[in-house]
Amino acid sequence: RLELRLEGGGSRFPIDVFSFAESGADFPDGAAWRLDWDPENLELPVLGGMQLMLNSAHPAVAKAIAQPEEPVSKMFLALLHFEVARSLLQGALSREEFVSDQVWPSDSIGRSMQLLLKTRLPEWQPSALRQLLLQDPDQFVSVLQDRLGFLREV
Repeated sequence: RLELRLEGGGSRFPIDVFSFAESGADFPDGAAWRLDWDPENLELPVLGGMQLMLNSAHPAVAKAIAQPEEPVSKMFLALLHFEVARSLLQGALSREEFVSDQVWPSDSIGRSMQLLLKTRLPEWQPSALRQLLLQDPDQFVSVLQDRLGFLREV
């Protein structure tokens, strides 16, 4: 079996941009974003199992959309990328079955997190990262900052 994906330059991460205050949703008006996903369901497809919602009324979000090349926008987007990756990895690693030998479906959240670990933290076994997360969460975040290149390109 061979899987081939052809895609353009657009993002495959599910993102929605809207005003939190005007949406009627129970999101704080002043929040910049909300990542909606359930770490209990790592088998769900990425495109249906998670969504990043950006608050269009937040000044940093509005500026990042209107002027992505501005230094402050680059900083905001770098922070956003890191926080989303941290949240997803922390959620996945909190699940014991994630660090087992389970094979996740190819388009699933679990598989995406395995690929992220394999490419960005290849020297770490998922079980060792899970132990670090449980024993020293601050060190876990520091390791992620290092391995994910937090603010290195800004």
